[in-house]
Amino acid sequence: MEKNYIWQGEYGKRSHLKASFKELLKEQDSSSLEMLAIFVNNNPYNFEFYIAVVYDIPKEEHVEKMIGLFENAGLVLRNDLTFFMFMNSMKDRRFNSCAFLGEQDIDLKFENMFDFVEIEDLKKKGYYMQPFGKEKQVFISHSSKDKKEVEMIIPYLNGQDLPVWFDKYSIPVGASITEQVQRGIEESDMVIFWVTDNFLNSNWCQMEMKAY
Repeated sequence: MEKNYIWQGEYGKRSHLKASFKELLKEQDSSSLEMLAIFVNNNPYNFEFYIAVVYDIPKEEHVEKMIGLFENAGLVLRNDLTFFMFMNSMKDRRFNSCAFLGEQDIDLKFENMFDFVEIEDLKKKGYYMQPFGKEKQVFISHSSKDKKEVEMIIPYLNGQDLPVWFDKYSIPVGASITEQVQRGIEESDMVIFWVTDNFLNSNWCQMEMKAY
């Protein structure tokens, strides 16, 4: 029975996948692996990149090998999508598609499917990929009882070109404090723990430490 798998890749990080594709095509012939194809949306407002793997009479070890290869390559299995859905999308030409018959096809066809270069290529040319104003920041974990002391060190951190996440200024009015603190920690590149007796006796500070 035919079985298909749809994987989602990252448009801007793709070259490393060629080795996985070649290994799959080298080890699995058409008696099991019926098709390996990619679907690429080159619309710069909606870059998309998917890989379709279709088995005719799948061998269990072949499927396991494919899943292991693709998971290790950072691809995401999309069980909510089917090959039939992609075939239907061809009607409005949303995707360009290409099937690979053998290892040699990977080098010949793969990069020709993409209109825009990878992120690393842009970085090598000096492009900065982080949007302005979204630089990584410093999160200051502290007891509310020590807020005046902590607030005094912020200008010194800013003076070293370090943006600071500080609850007094960074949490919008009416927003969930717990959610905003969690988000602040996740988006911060480093955390300063302002450790005092007040900090050690604060359950909230302990939560922030564990979260980080």
